Amino acid sequence: MRSWYSLINAFAANGQGVDGLMFVEEMRRLGLQPNAETFLSVFMTCASAGAVKEGLLHFWSVRIEYGIAPGIEHHLGVIDVLRKAGFLYES
Repeated sequence: MRSWYSLINAFAANGQGVDGLMFVEEMRRLGLQPNAETFLSVFMTCASAGAVKEGLLHFWSVRIEYGIAPGIEHHLGVIDVLRKAGFLYES
């Protein structure tokens, strides 16, 4: 799982959010379960790609689909997704 997290994080850090989101979808396709740390990279990737809808969907899936209690860092990740897409009021 660590290697997936690292790949997704690297794409986000280098402004290649769309490619990072492709890796997230590949994880799902393979049935791999992301952990709380992986979702932080997912939010960075969504922010990098300007993918607000995907960011919000992933935020809700943290608890509903994967049973992970979102921490403050997850909430901040979603705020960053909204902020970078220009939705300051909504964040």
